[in-house]
Amino acid sequence: MMHTLRRWLAALWQALKVLGLRRYYRVSSARAWRGHTASGAVTDLRIPLHGISIGARLYNNALGGQKPLIVYLHGGGWVIGDLDTHHPFCQLLSQASGCSVIALDYRLAPEHSFPAALDDCLGATRWIAPTRRNCSASTRPRRIHSTPFPTAISPSNLSRPRR
Repeated sequence: MMHTLRRWLAALWQALKVLGLRRYYRVSSARAWRGHTASGAVTDLRIPLHGISIGARLYNNALGGQKPLIVYLHGGGWVIGDLDTHHPFCQLLSQASGCSVIALDYRLAPEHSFPAALDDCLGATRWIAPTRRNCSASTRPRRIHSTPFPTAISPSNLSRPRR
């Protein structure tokens, strides 16, 4: 009985820590980026994956058709962060680089264990690669570059068979 109670309290404490860290990250990100937003066309998307769909946000740049499409995987160690915490950064990245940027909102740990987030990112990039040919001229890139984890979305990983 006591062992079950300890386990339940430990799980509750872990969940509260994750919620607290996510809340702190969101508030500190909003404060850090206050007043540093750029203008530009932004479109929220849903990307279908194996039985689920994940959110994504396209930051369209008029010069994007002549440059690579940047697939942006937000920071946060696969546990914290989302499209909103990195929204101002992605706006400025699109504006400064002249590239269109698509930010992915992958599933987070601990609710979804590893490699769920990586599978989401690989699956979304596999979906984006052929789909980009159907984009308008201003968003049709010649190639895709992922950041900040270029090795996670490398051509060798994209060519691996799905599990």
